[in-house]
Order: sequence, then C-alpha cells, then structure tokens
Amino acid sequence: MTGRPPLVLAAEVRRLSEQMAAAARGEAFVLQTGDRVAESAGDVETSVVAGVRTLLQAALVLTYGTQVPVVKICRLPARHDEALDAHSVTALNMVRALTRAAGVADVRQVHRWNQEFVRTTEVGARYAALARRIDRVMRFMAAWPVDDTPLRTTRIFAGHEVLPRDHERPPPCSEEAAGPVSWDLSAHFLWLGERSREREGPHIAFVESVANPVGLEIGPGTLPEEAVECVRRMDPHFSPGRVTLMTAMGSDRVRDVLPPIVEKVTASGHQVVWQCDPVRENSLSQVFDEVHGFFEVHRNLGTYPGGIRLDCADGNAAMELAFLIAESLRG
Repeated sequence: MTGRPPLVLAAEVRRLSEQMAAAARGEAFVLQTGDRVAESAGDVETSVVAGVRTLLQAALVLTYGTQVPVVKICRLPARHDEALDAHSVTALNMVRALTRAAGVADVRQVHRWNQEFVRTTEVGARYAALARRIDRVMRFMAAWPVDDTPLRTTRIFAGHEVLPRDHERPPPCSEEAAGPVSWDLSAHFLWLGERSREREGPHIAFVESVANPVGLEIGPGTLPEEAVECVRRMDPHFSPGRVTLMTAMGSDRVRDVLPPIVEKVTASGHQVVWQCDPVRENSLSQVFDEVHGFFEVHRNLGTYPGGIRLDCADGNAAMELAFLIAESLRG
C-alpha cells in the first residue's frame, strides 16, 4: 500500500522538533489553533486568511506576555479522502504565501490589527493599558536601524489528529530522512485523541513509528500512571519536546486532576510540552478559569506551562484569551 502524498518537508519537521524541544525546556511557547483552517474548497481562502490573521495577532500578544519565541501550529483538515487532501494542500500553500515577506506576517501590520481590536471592540478596550505597553516596545524596536527581515516573515507549522485508518498506511519518507528515521510528511505535528490512545491499540503504535513531534490529549479521567505509560511509549529516548500533553480538564477539575499528572510525568524524567486545551463547550468565563487554573498548577509546582490551544474561529474570544494570558504573566 502506498503512503500519503507528502505535504511538508522533513527539514521542516526537524525544525519544529527543535522548537518543541525549546518549549519543553521553557525557552519557547506553543500556540496551536484548535479549529480547522478549512473543510471545503469554497471556504479555504476566507477561513485561512481569517485564521492566520488571528493566529498572528495572538502570537504577538503572547510573545510579549511570555517573553520567549512563540511556535505557531495551525490545524489542517482531517484527511479522510482525496478531496480533503486537496483542501489541505490548498490551505497549507495559502498559509505559506501569507507568511512570506509579501504576505501579512509583518509584525508591524499585526500590531496595527491588535491596536484596531483594542480600539474598536468592547472586549479589546479592557486591555488598552497592555496594548500601550506593547506599542512602546514596538516603537523602541523601530528606532534601531537593523535588518528587519525576521519581522516581516514567520513560519506556521501544520498539524492534524491521527485518523482511524492512519495506522494502515506507511508514512512517506523523504530521501534525506531515509534510514532509521521515519517521518509522516502529511503534517509537521500529529496528535492522538483520548479515545485513540489505547495501550495496545494501533494508533499509539503508529505514532511510535514516526519521528514527528506528537501530542496526546488527556482529560479529567486520565490517571497519572496512564499518562506516564503513554509518554514512555512515545518518547523512549527521552527527547525533550517529542511529546506534548494537551490537557483538557475543565475549569472545575484542572486544579485537582492536573497536579499529580504533572508531578508523575516530571518525576519520570521525560521533558514534555505542557499545553492547555480548554474545554470548548464551556462558557467563555469557564474557559478563562481553566486557563488560569492551568497556569496556577504549573506555577505552584515550579514547572513550565508551555502552550495553549485556541479556537480561532471566534477571533475576538481568541484575542481576549491571548491578552488575558499576557496580562496575567506580565502584570
């Protein structure tokens, strides 16, 4: 059986691996979109442009808040058939075009969008003081006569959830990656949902077989020992950032359930990226409380809260959450 047509390059996957390792060490922060960038040919352009814009705006705010580089990952459509494969190609090519020098990724343009958000929305007005502090930083940067190429471009990586039949397909492997390392080039980042991580199941065996950075969704029913076992299987060589634990606990459980998991995984010696994936069916206030709880847990344990997954389909809510995180981190 042939593998899927590659969408990304092995060199790009290696670059993401390096950045995820930095996040695991506390030297970067991961921002991942929870919504798909496009599901049909008709909405590709609209959804990609809107999603990339919100992702870039939130990344700028979070860069100020965390004071470290922000690793950006967008979610590709699930690849159930060849039609959706074509949508993934279109979406990813648009993302690449938008983030090049002639695209919309110029940090000064992104800052202007953030200023517009603060000036024209009731939600944004709450963060006017923080926006002014970011503006002072931007003006300071503009005063220096340096090469501004890094400010005009960025890199957005692509990810998707491992699908029910992915384990039946051998991952494509580029010539440069031939040998003991195998890459799934359908995306840079892959993750397992809670229901597909059975210890003896085929999906976890599939992610074991590839070298991509991989994620694992864990909810309030996850036992600490279970989390450790999954991490051990996916990260047998103790590679920092190889595994991202995407915690979706809910505002009412995160402060109780997450600490023993963090303690147990940390004691195992694995350096994972801890990413908050707030439960999206809750109200916005509950989402904010879950995120606060996530940061509180890591602050109390002395561990690093390495990422957040945002639903960029609601741009205002995503921006409010980004400003809220930055405000709580910077004071």
